Amino acid sequence: MSSAQNVNQKGSKPSKNNESTRNQTYKPTKKILTDSIYYLGSSKQASDYEATTEFLINYIKKSFNYGMDIGMVLETLQEVDLNEYKPSMNVSLSADEAVRIAEEKQFEIEFRSEFDAFTKRKQALEMNMPKAYSFLWDQCARSLQNKIEARTDFYSVIKGNPIQLLKVIKQHFVLNYQES
Repeated sequence: MSSAQNVNQKGSKPSKNNESTRNQTYKPTKKILTDSIYYLGSSKQASDYEATTEFLINYIKKSFNYGMDIGMVLETLQEVDLNEYKPSMNVSLSADEAVRIAEEKQFEIEFRSEFDAFTKRKQALEMNMPKAYSFLWDQCARSLQNKIEARTDFYSVIKGNPIQLLKVIKQHFVLNYQES
């Protein structure tokens, strides 16, 4: 380190207290998938719900095909209607016959391309719902899985639905936190 880097604004060397405070203030932690598990248990684990959920959703966004859509679903805990992104075909308003035909062909090519992309996005979301459920289920400790499976609505409402699974996990964390 050069002497210019070692001098603070007043021209003196920084004290060890300043350095240690700075080091304690920010400690980047590299979280990995195995650290992000939903547990049943202490209030500490219950308070980790938000951080764990945020990490897992970010992981899903990065690793799933069209992950932003399933990520939005899991963040809002609501199904998303992709039909608002459905393309519509433009129609030429040109009075010139040759220009109108050329524009119509161009519009049709653009529409087909946009509609294919829309269809792939919609299919990816449909395929990502059960994938996200399985992923989140695997991130639950066995004790939490047992507690969720014991619910009367497990097979009818929760199983296969990542939105309902996250809602139930959150309920168990909040209840567990309040009990503690």
